Amino acid sequence: MPKCVVNAKFLVLITTAPGNIDRRTAIRKTWCNPYASEHSKDSWQCVFLIGASNNQSIVESVTREKAHYQDILHGSYIDSYRNLTYKVFNSFTWSRTYCPLEYVIKTDDDCFVNTKLVYRFLTTHNTKTTNLYVGKIFLEADKRDVIRNSFSKWKVSKDVYAPNTFPPYASGTGYIMSQDVIAKVVEECRYHTPIPVEDAYTGIVIDALHINPKTSARFMPFSSGLSICNYLYMFVTHNVEPDRQSVMHHNMLIAKSECPGDVEETTWF
Repeated sequence: MPKCVVNAKFLVLITTAPGNIDRRTAIRKTWCNPYASEHSKDSWQCVFLIGASNNQSIVESVTREKAHYQDILHGSYIDSYRNLTYKVFNSFTWSRTYCPLEYVIKTDDDCFVNTKLVYRFLTTHNTKTTNLYVGKIFLEADKRDVIRNSFSKWKVSKDVYAPNTFPPYASGTGYIMSQDVIAKVVEECRYHTPIPVEDAYTGIVIDALHINPKTSARFMPFSSGLSICNYLYMFVTHNVEPDRQSVMHHNMLIAKSECPGDVEETTWF
């Protein structure tokens, strides 16, 4: 079990498959490393979320990796897409019990988190410190349709979730919650049957708590076409291969000096 960095401002929970060591390595060297991001080592903490594997060589590799880095939360569930909800909510429970930092970011191992900017924003500009659930929120009803197709990996049967539309929810590629929301979600989820669509399930629990999702364009679904100056605005972006993490991390570090005429955004929007 990872040791909590109790003075950190925020916790980053990163879903990852057991065999994705290349992605974890790239992230550890870049935006997950406060030193490499011009911050003190206790500014933020990253934890990788991994389930069980039936591949013995991968099991042994993850065991060594976990012992070396001590940043892996290893669950007993089988690591699969359909078990992603268990993976994420296991990490929420761990955070609430062992590492209740002020904010929690949930993201995936094919994403880039602009940790330097997020840290500056949360410590200097953010005014919503409670009841915070923010990300790229799916607001349009047609983007929240429940898929019933038995061949889809996102299939949810009616006996598990009867409505045909999910409540508004944040894309699982990246969202931020305040710790009080984590605490409420951990308690409330006991009353809702898990579904194999992690981000939608989070939205179901959030909706039951009557917490209003906050949508923000600073959570971007695609990473292509970003200029260096965009790194003064973007918090999280998706579709990032391991070899691009270092390039994007470099852009994060030089954005302020390369774009002196750009005013840094001080709101969630």
